[in-house]
Amino acid sequence: MGIKSFRIQLPGMHCAGGNRRRGRRGFLLGRTVIAFLIAMCMVPLSMECILILSRCTQLPDAVQDEISALQLRRLFLTSYDVIADPLEVSFISQSREMTLRQSGDKVILFPGTQIFFTDVDDCTFSIEENILKIGIERDGEIISKAIAYLP
Repeated sequence: MGIKSFRIQLPGMHCAGGNRRRGRRGFLLGRTVIAFLIAMCMVPLSMECILILSRCTQLPDAVQDEISALQLRRLFLTSYDVIADPLEVSFISQSREMTLRQSGDKVILFPGTQIFFTDVDDCTFSIEENILKIGIERDGEIISKAIAYLP
């Protein structure tokens, strides 16, 4: 009698040939589709959360205007040789000549690019009773702020 060969087949092992993937056919496609569907459900929810957070971090224009006016008042406390005309204000601060004027829809301090007021339709400067005032027109409404006392 001859010796017969025998094979031991453990669970998870398949015989050689085309049967190796018999029990796992379509596994990768099914998992990918499920992951894709979960991701597609999460995108709208996460976008709503981001929009809510972005609205919370923005200050209303009135609050932002007060902050900008306070920053300008602080700047003008240490400034001298203030010359104002309706379109711009020139002055010397920290031994540098500076100009505050409208550029596009923003009020910007030159040289440099420090932005003080945004979404401005028109901007005018005036001196009334030794007080430097800025007039900002936004959406048809004119807002006037006192930014410096000029002795």
